[in-house]
Amino acid sequence: MRNIRTIPRLISLETGYDKVLVDELLKKFCDYKKILYCEETNEIMVLNLTYDFNLLEKQLLGLT
Repeated sequence: MRNIRTIPRLISLETGYDKVLVDELLKKFCDYKKILYCEETNEIMVLNLTYDFNLLEKQLLGLT
């Protein structure tokens, strides 16, 4: 018997959140167009991910 873990189950194990809550959050993030989630392949794609890499570099160098 194979051990197949779906993304919602894995997220619930990693975060401690209930699987039902994880499913609701995934749906909500999809509705808000923050992520794309494919149930067939269990893939999540984060949309419009922006981060200030200059700030990250300063933080890593201890300049902030």
